Amino acid sequence: MNIFKKLKNYLPFLVFLAGMLPILYNIGTMGLLEPNEALIGSIARYMVDTNDFFTPMANETKHFEMAPGVYWITAFGVKFFGNTELGARFFLSISAGITAVCIFFIAKLFFGLQCAVITCLLLCTSAIFQIAFRILTPEAYCTAFESMLCLSFFCYLNNPSKPLKITFWLLLSIAFLFSGFTVLLPLIALVFAALYTGQTKSIKSLTAFVPGILTFLFIGLGWYIIQIIINPGLLNFYLITYPSYSFIHQYNGFPFYLYLLLPLIAVFPWTTFLFQELKNKIPEFKEDPAVVYLVTWAFFPFFLRLIMTSRTFVDFMSSLPPLIILTAPSFQNIYFLKNKKDKNSLIYITERRRHNLILTVITASVAMVACIIGAVNWGEARVISQTLIFTGIFWLFSTLIMTAFMIKKLNKSVLVPSAMLIPSLILFTVPAVKGHEPYSSHNYLSSKHILLKKINLLPNLDFINCSTPINGYYFYTGKKVKQFGINQNYGFVSSKANNLIITKDNADKLIKRDSYFIIPAFEKEKISKLLGKSLSISIEESGWYIATIEGDLK
Repeated sequence: MNIFKKLKNYLPFLVFLAGMLPILYNIGTMGLLEPNEALIGSIARYMVDTNDFFTPMANETKHFEMAPGVYWITAFGVKFFGNTELGARFFLSISAGITAVCIFFIAKLFFGLQCAVITCLLLCTSAIFQIAFRILTPEAYCTAFESMLCLSFFCYLNNPSKPLKITFWLLLSIAFLFSGFTVLLPLIALVFAALYTGQTKSIKSLTAFVPGILTFLFIGLGWYIIQIIINPGLLNFYLITYPSYSFIHQYNGFPFYLYLLLPLIAVFPWTTFLFQELKNKIPEFKEDPAVVYLVTWAFFPFFLRLIMTSRTFVDFMSSLPPLIILTAPSFQNIYFLKNKKDKNSLIYITERRRHNLILTVITASVAMVACIIGAVNWGEARVISQTLIFTGIFWLFSTLIMTAFMIKKLNKSVLVPSAMLIPSLILFTVPAVKGHEPYSSHNYLSSKHILLKKINLLPNLDFINCSTPINGYYFYTGKKVKQFGINQNYGFVSSKANNLIITKDNADKLIKRDSYFIIPAFEKEKISKLLGKSLSISIEESGWYIATIEGDLK
């Protein structure tokens, strides 16, 4: 009994490890992916090399598309762990652990300790959680800071006090440095939910807290204000250009209908539990404050992002925590019922068997599809195909065990397969992220790290990147690169970058006889025509050429 009491005291730490360790395992074995991972990595390395952590710079061009926090924390990782993929991604694992702990405390606040533990189990076995926190994007860090911010908000509403006010505003300030204006989406949702549930007095007290507002102005907005003063046009970029670009530019990302499936995919394989809980809770929306907060938190940011023209699965991350917390009570009610003779218990048993039957069919189908994909693409996607097969077999095996135990009406038998989930998930996902094998011969993931490492071995310092930008160039080489035929936004280009941007007017001056051209294979003829010269291929790697000009320049 004393062991369980001690274990209870260490639960937050164990939850942190459960969220962190699966992400940390082999996180540094895959090259930085283009374009975002590579861009963040290059900017972070430049900060470390120059000791200038104030202005994000890539190839002498200022980048303000992302909040500065993601560059800073990546730079710290590079500083402490070296200029490697592990250094660039290390703090993603910390943010995953923080997210798990915050969700644990929020679920405990709403539904109790047992449900909080279940919530963390569901989070750590979510496929989107395991994937998104392995990729160096602002959304992973945003999710962690938004979770901390929401936790402080709920704690304040539960017990309003001055220290919690200060904590809330401080976390909002830090979160704004990592998320920018997007951090306001879940916060706006929660404020409306609080007003709806009769917390008007507490909200007014929180929003009118002068020390908190000053903290946000100096810490949260301080960097932005200074940069706006230094860089003419930046205010217009933040308030008009960037928001307009998010809604009216040419579409890039998941189609509308695929994005609608993300709430279902996010909690897989516990999707039917979410359906069951929503079915039970939505009718209680007006009476249950927890449902109001979680549903609003989950779906307000989701539907707003739905109308944006650029959608990716990592954009969905801020909606994952409330959906996971919503799923946990149904899981708890189905598997941890105390009264087996109650009629409701029989209904839950039926739902339980139905869920496992659906899950078994899905996983069997996934396994068969994976086998087909592996058979067709064995040469190029061998490791990915194996991972899909192993994952499908694992879920199939787990559901069969769960079903077998449930036939015997052992309500807590879920602990057996649950104990296997996290270590097994690690074993079956590791082949897909271990090493560079599946990424060197095809474009399923657009990583250029092998090409860049070969470039770094060449003695020539004059390289010209053509047609398509390679954002990871500086991260892997530590050198600046000239750009030719690349359509980029140079609105904040520095004067030093003039000699790095090749146009028709300065081509004769900037292109040297011994220049190397980095060209996508399918663009070789186009670049050759633009140059008016024949090109000789020196190196071919992953669909890219490193070429030189044949003959004399004149």
